[in-house]
Formats: sequence, C-alpha cells, structure tokens
Amino acid sequence: MANSIFVGPVGEQPIYAEGLAATGFGCGYLVQRDTANTLTLSAKASTVFGQELLISAESGQTSGVGVADTYTAGDTARALKPSSGQLFYARFATGNNVSALGKPVTSAGAAGRFKLAATNGTDFIFATAEQIINVTADDTLVLCRAV
Repeated sequence: MANSIFVGPVGEQPIYAEGLAATGFGCGYLVQRDTANTLTLSAKASTVFGQELLISAESGQTSGVGVADTYTAGDTARALKPSSGQLFYARFATGNNVSALGKPVTSAGAAGRFKLAATNGTDFIFATAEQIINVTADDTLVLCRAV
C-alpha cells in the first residue's frame, strides 16, 4: 500500500469507510460521517468518538490521492478506523511537541487535527504518540498507535 496513512502492523487490515468530502482535506485528519454519508472534519472528538475516522489514501485503490494531496469537496474520500495497536500518521496542531514515546493523543477540537491529551484525564484518548518530534507547523504528520 504505497502512499498510505495506515502504517501497520502487516497482516491486519484496517476498517475502511467511504463518503463524500464535505470540504477539502487530506490524509491524517480526523473526520466524522454525517447522516448524508458525508465526511466532515471533526470539531470536537469527545462528542462523537466511535463515529470518527482518519482520512487515508492508497494509490491504485482511490482516485490517485496520496498522503500529501487533498480531496476536494464532493470527491469520494476513503477513511479508516484504526483498531487497537495499529499504527497510523495523524495531523497535529502546531505547538504539540512530543517529547517522549507513549504520550496520549486526542483531538485538537478544531479542523480535524490532533494534539497531546491533558494529563488530568479529561480528554478522550484516541492514540499514543510513537515518534518524538517538535510540531512547529499545523498539519505535521506524527506516527501514532491506536488505543
């Protein structure tokens, strides 16, 4: 699977869903499916977790969109729901520097991006960070593992 936001493990296949893109977005964003089978960027993860998916792309299986490309409004987008333990790349909001492996990850609450979760246990944990990285710009891809 070239150009994929899904990283592994090998042998396990992620769960996919398709829908029409409500706006332009790329791979690694957190989206939710609306009642009209439309995928929209997630605004608040804690209210819709379980219905949220990550935008993905596999060359040869989609319309040729790669990880660095974007879908436009009205395109059929493919999204994945990672299972526990599966690796994927997520788009982080700027300023969420990952200083150690295993840091909890949640939704940034806007524009489908991710951030490091609060340490007081109030955030819904979507994944853990599996890469140490300084996030100096919005939409930086960070390797994560689904919980």
